Amino acid sequence: MRRPGSPLQRLRKNRSGADGFTIVELMLAIFVLAVMMSAVAAALGTAMRVSRGNTNRIVAANLASEQLDLMREDASQDFNTVTALLGQSTVTRTVKNVPYTITRDLTWVTGSANSSPCDGSGSATNAYVRATIEVTWSNLSGVKPVLSQTVIAPPVGVYDPNSGNAGVKVLSAAGLPQENIRVDLTGPGGAEPTQYTTTAGCAFFAFLAPGTYTATVSAPGYADLQGAVTPSKALGVNIAVTTNFGFTYDLLGGLNATFRPLLNKTGPVYGGTVPNNTPLTLFNSGFQPTGIKVFPGTGPTRSIPSLFPFTGGYIAWGGSCLDADPEQFAPPSGLRPPALPVPPGVTATGDVALPAKPLHVRAGGLLDLPGAHLTLYHIADSGCPAATGPGQTMTYDATVVTDSTGRVTLAAPYGTWTVQVDGRSPLSAWPTITLSPLDAQPRAEINVDVV
Repeated sequence: MRRPGSPLQRLRKNRSGADGFTIVELMLAIFVLAVMMSAVAAALGTAMRVSRGNTNRIVAANLASEQLDLMREDASQDFNTVTALLGQSTVTRTVKNVPYTITRDLTWVTGSANSSPCDGSGSATNAYVRATIEVTWSNLSGVKPVLSQTVIAPPVGVYDPNSGNAGVKVLSAAGLPQENIRVDLTGPGGAEPTQYTTTAGCAFFAFLAPGTYTATVSAPGYADLQGAVTPSKALGVNIAVTTNFGFTYDLLGGLNATFRPLLNKTGPVYGGTVPNNTPLTLFNSGFQPTGIKVFPGTGPTRSIPSLFPFTGGYIAWGGSCLDADPEQFAPPSGLRPPALPVPPGVTATGDVALPAKPLHVRAGGLLDLPGAHLTLYHIADSGCPAATGPGQTMTYDATVVTDSTGRVTLAAPYGTWTVQVDGRSPLSAWPTITLSPLDAQPRAEINVDVV
């Protein structure tokens, strides 16, 4: 027998009472350590980003200051080297493997100007060059770009007391400044150096000889209110005066309009066949002189390119006769459909409803006549003096014929029309229909009787 208290027993006792880590405790410890390490790593990362951002900003500030110093030095030696840089230009500098983009914006400014030289008073005579330098880098990380500005005064001898200035401001359809639009100015001495509008939409020409000048603006895809792609204006430059004037000039849009036959305004319910030669009429008060332009064409969809992006859009309807305009049926007013928006540089899409009319063709006034093809002729009036011709005759594809019951639903512009069956004679007289926005809905079927 082994005696109590022997070394072997004591060893077994020590082993049975030993404490240690369980798997759960170990995993918890690792999790806590991971959380602590993540927090430390995040703090270190933030500190490094802040430090790197501060370093980048210091370098950018030095680059901006360097650019301003160089321009001041150039202006003191030859002021023409500064005026040659008018407008916006961009250069790139790499410092310690970090590329910095330096954007220089140089523009004339008068002493009385507010936001741009084109906004100064007409009596302003002095002209200065305002230099704006913006420096950015690839990873701003929420840090604002460095922005520095200065005004450079022309040296003695540049000012001419017998000269004047001209400011050309270019605005969009929404009245916002248009940047980077080419402006050419031609006067008594020939063509002045070409300028491009600044972020304020301004091109400023300083120290001009007095006389009559012609300013022309141009940019690919742009036009003015009347559709001129390179509009020009004449202006007079006087001694010791700044002459300011402007253009409304914007990127053109387009419209793809699809005619849809409207059976019933309630719903609305569409059905029937549209003519294959319906003119499209667009209305905007900016169209001179009447506010209306007609676009002929074929097919159910009309593509109208090169439309000025009026903020109010375009009201569209089918037909070119006077009574095709829904407003001609007023009172009440407001019968024209809502305007279709045409944003700058965008080809918009929209539907143009044409009123549809159910027709029933009968032979001898009794028998249904299937396979009949119909044509609609506008009644001659002051708006459409002839009963035939574009806008006055609505034709339909040869496959559009009456069904087995002698019925067909045809759409046409608003107005008064004579309904005729091709190749047949009327039983008494061809019926006349008037399509109006005030019609009861849905429109009632009419009979077309032939012999």
